[in-house]
Amino acid sequence: MLSNSNTIDISKNNGSANQPARHIFERLKAGEPIRLDDPQYPGIQAVINRTIELSAQLNTATSIDQIRERLSKIIGAELDETYNLNTQLIIAIAFVALFGIACNGQSNKQPVTNEIQAIFPKGQLGPAENFTGKAWNIGLVANDTMYNTVVGNVYFEPGARSNWHTHGAGQILIITDGVGYHQIKGQTRQTIKKGDVVKCPPNVMHWHGANPEQGLQQMYIIPNTGKGIVQWLHPVTDEEYNNQ
Repeated sequence: MLSNSNTIDISKNNGSANQPARHIFERLKAGEPIRLDDPQYPGIQAVINRTIELSAQLNTATSIDQIRERLSKIIGAELDETYNLNTQLIIAIAFVALFGIACNGQSNKQPVTNEIQAIFPKGQLGPAENFTGKAWNIGLVANDTMYNTVVGNVYFEPGARSNWHTHGAGQILIITDGVGYHQIKGQTRQTIKKGDVVKCPPNVMHWHGANPEQGLQQMYIIPNTGKGIVQWLHPVTDEEYNNQ
């Protein structure tokens, strides 16, 4: 048992909160009962309440059942639907002690994900003679004599890229998600990402595509189509793609 001099309210913003939390957790694992009104551990009920709030903020679970399933693996014991007082405390202390949540709400980050969000349908797979890897194209605005503009969207899977190519009137790229590369012949390869707008000059060789780890969603705009839409050239080598 801890002495009164070591009493710490673990519901407060206290950098030492994990020490008593671990102590409680070890006692509970050993089957030693702990009361909510134990004077050595003030604030336990607040920890339980705060744990549920934090679990939602951190997206660690979306329901009580998912919280129970997740913590069952950590604790090494099945948690039934009518869990008792000790189990409630185990749930709270497991989050505090094992995940390092000190009840101050500072860990409020969203999980990192490489999933690409699509605005438009995937479209058709681009021909292998024009792309390395898989690139999917969908036309959004067809060429006509009124607007003389082509608009579409390409989704590059990770590692996929276009051949070198040119546009008679140039091209504008709007990156809507993901991370990739763009290079104009004779210039350094540039990294492009969500929110970037890229201008490709008329009749200048260039290529674009996704990086190796994440896909790329890009809208393309080709104006003044009377000057030509696209001229496909040779593939981008691995050395060029890897910027070697």
